Amino acid sequence: MKAILLAFITAVNPQLPIAEEAAEHLVLIEQAGGPKAHVMAAMIAVESHWRPSTRGRAGEVGLCQIHPCHKPPRGWTAQMDWAARYLQRLLDAEQGNYRRALARYNGGPRGAHKCRCLRYADVILKKARKLQRQGG
Repeated sequence: MKAILLAFITAVNPQLPIAEEAAEHLVLIEQAGGPKAHVMAAMIAVESHWRPSTRGRAGEVGLCQIHPCHKPPRGWTAQMDWAARYLQRLLDAEQGNYRRALARYNGGPRGAHKCRCLRYADVILKKARKLQRQGG
């Protein structure tokens, strides 16, 4: 799976110097009981296009576009770990439903029902399914 993730990450951002380490980190997150690596990879592609210095319109920062109210950690691995823990909490709250958890990741607990957030989740899940199929 690491090779598939690496190919995906470098296809999204060919200049990313941390691509190999990021792919490995996604695998480690999943092995530690976190969200599935292919879903996290797709989420990061949608959030930041795998650009660590990305800033969102509402001040979100980093690969995982963490809102400033959450006090984003410094460093890409710490941000990926934070996002994985947060997404896992949302998954637990949504009984493992990735679509609803991803919508909440995007829109927060009050905005997750909005069509925009559900479309966001659907885009991620479509990318994730494609990655999963490539991984066997």
